[in-house]
Amino acid sequence: MKKINLIKSEFGKGLTYNLSLFLKHAERTITPLDKENSRMWFYGAADHIQELEIPENLPATLKERITDFSNKVWKWRGFEKPEPTQEDKEWAIKEATLILLEIDKTLGIDAKEAEYD
Repeated sequence: MKKINLIKSEFGKGLTYNLSLFLKHAERTITPLDKENSRMWFYGAADHIQELEIPENLPATLKERITDFSNKVWKWRGFEKPEPTQEDKEWAIKEATLILLEIDKTLGIDAKEAEYD
């Protein structure tokens, strides 16, 4: 029996997989201070953006959207000013969700945004 070597990635590698790992942080708070400290939230969540891979066969507008998302999230993870806000965090969570929806549509799925989430 042939053994398969799986190369592990510290924070995951992929597109939809890594976006799902990013979104797992949406409801996660480590301390009560986390609700106010968006920088620390981005510091943990954005790790999953490191090895985000954008396939060449996606439409250009979707690739640009993913790139913009990734760049913003990574910037907010860093220690540049201004500090990310709660609104930035909410935008990132919503944008990641909508990107996943657009990927479904690109795959030919008649996907619809949820009325209740």
